[in-house]
Amino acid sequence: MESLWQLFFMIYDVEKHFLKTDLTDQKEKFKTNFLEKKTDEIDIYFKCKEDAINRNFQKVFKILNTYKSLIKSFKWILPTKDNSESMRKKKRILTRLTVMILIVFLNKNRENQEAVSNDR
Repeated sequence: MESLWQLFFMIYDVEKHFLKTDLTDQKEKFKTNFLEKKTDEIDIYFKCKEDAINRNFQKVFKILNTYKSLIKSFKWILPTKDNSESMRKKKRILTRLTVMILIVFLNKNRENQEAVSNDR
C-alpha cells in the first residue's frame, strides 16, 4: 500500500491541498485523515485542488501507462475471497486510494482521458 501512497504523493502535492500550513508532516496528516475519516458508514469525498496537481507527473504517468496498472489492480483487489473485517478494510482503502490517483491523473487532462477511454 505504501507504493500507492508514493504514487499519489508524486502526482498530488498535499502541501498545496491544505489551506493552512503548519509544522506537521502534510503527507502524514493527509494519510491519517484519509484512513480515519473514511469508513463504510462515513464516506468523506476527496476534493481535488487544481493547484495541487502535478501536471508534469500526469504526463509521466501517461507515458509509463501507470493508469493501466491501476485499472488492472481492481481485478485482484475486488474479487478477493477473504471477507474478514481486516480484508474488507484493506480493500476499501486500496480501492479508494487507487480511485483518487485516477481522479488526479484524469483531472482536466483531455489527452489522459482519451487514452483511458480508448484503452479498453
